[in-house]
Amino acid sequence: MSASTSSKLNLTPEALTAPPPPAIFTQLRSFAAGGVGGVCAVITGHPFDLVKVRLQTTEKAVYNGAIDCVRKTIAREGPIRVCFSIFLSTAEKVSDPLTHRVCTLVYLRHY
Repeated sequence: MSASTSSKLNLTPEALTAPPPPAIFTQLRSFAAGGVGGVCAVITGHPFDLVKVRLQTTEKAVYNGAIDCVRKTIAREGPIRVCFSIFLSTAEKVSDPLTHRVCTLVYLRHY
């Protein structure tokens, strides 16, 4: 360890013998971190999954590739509807089914 690193660390005897945080705090922090990580994974992965499923399930003449699929999806559905579908997917995966049903009803009424 370099001198500059060791000077930044609190190596006093009091700091070294401090009790660890309570178990409930550690568990809540881990739970929150897992939830945030799960939401981030869905938000970043859902658009790719949407394109993959559309390419796999449509006729070959509909899309000329992944970029064409993205362009046509945004042109047909609009960017807000595509983003809202990501929200619905996230709500479905991280919350209870009742929340998903309510979000779906709001979505269907709006569009």
